[in-house]
Amino acid sequence: MSADEQTLNGVWIPGNIWLNRKLTVLEKVIFAEIDFLDNGDLGCHASNKHIASFCGCSERKVSDAVSKLQTMGFISSQYDGRQRFLKSMVEKSATIANFASIAESAMQGRKICEAGSQNLRGCIHIGEKENRNNIIYTVEIVEYLNKKTGKNFRATAEKTQKHINARLREGYTVDDFKKVIENKVSEWKGTNMEQYLRPETLFGTKFESYLYQNCAKTAKNEFDEIDFGETNL
Repeated sequence: MSADEQTLNGVWIPGNIWLNRKLTVLEKVIFAEIDFLDNGDLGCHASNKHIASFCGCSERKVSDAVSKLQTMGFISSQYDGRQRFLKSMVEKSATIANFASIAESAMQGRKICEAGSQNLRGCIHIGEKENRNNIIYTVEIVEYLNKKTGKNFRATAEKTQKHINARLREGYTVDDFKKVIENKVSEWKGTNMEQYLRPETLFGTKFESYLYQNCAKTAKNEFDEIDFGETNL
């Protein structure tokens, strides 16, 4: 374990970033890294190469994200003649006292909280690396579900997070979730079963059967087997 991993308790993503539907998951993570590296003076001096390496993406994607975040007013950029400095423009007016009451639980994982500021509607506090990844996976999965179904589910919904996290703990991958979504959209869309294209049904206890199902099965034959999302995780 590196020194950074030993001392880092977590990072935070402002609510107006996390809930912004105009930003992709990657762009939100890039903002979080810039904000984390912002030293409060000139700002974050990390290069696109460094951020790309940290986020596991190309430098071009980082460059595009930085430009987009600047255009939206979330970060600013300046040069001192030698290097670029990026600075978070999101107000951090919530004090340590605002978060003291949730610090212990936030250290163990993810917590969505209300901060005492008109400029900050909420934050997502990420404790461990695993939980940070789970949040990213949850958003990616829900965005994929919305894309395939044309619906507007929220990754911040407690029930949705519980079902997805339960399956992730069982060892399923993001690709498995996408496969389930594809299987059931192909089978149910345009039928009376379309109403069950929702997180609590797709990602519930019948997840494995949906993943490995025989795609020739009809919606009518499956009606009696459906998990309506009311069972335990």
